[in-house]
Amino acid sequence: MEYYMPRHHRAFLRHLRSRPHDTSLLHLITTSPLATDAIKSSFNAAVMALKRFRDNHIRIAVLYIVSQAKKASRGVEDGAEEQEEGVMGTGGTDLLPFLKNLRDSTARMVVPLSGAVDAAVAARRAAGCPF
Repeated sequence: MEYYMPRHHRAFLRHLRSRPHDTSLLHLITTSPLATDAIKSSFNAAVMALKRFRDNHIRIAVLYIVSQAKKASRGVEDGAEEQEEGVMGTGGTDLLPFLKNLRDSTARMVVPLSGAVDAAVAARRAAGCPF
């Protein structure tokens, strides 16, 4: 996939991979004294754009996978129970809980601006985020 990215994007990803494994972009933004509110706002905008993508992805998965699985289960046997949950994704995971967990963990990555840093970091850690 990186082959199709612009050169500067590939260089940025190489740079991130070359850093120590315990240093994520989120960690750098929350701990660096150079991370201004403008940088944090840009990071938050990117996180929220990814969250909106994940919201739309869930809608599409429900429309094209879950609803089709329900129709197929009704078509095989007239008296078959409808599937509410339990539709498997391509990796064998329970599709909707998996996608919702991804969306929710993405939303937790929002970085607080200036004053409320300690409380927000504590809330993220309580929710299972290591940074």
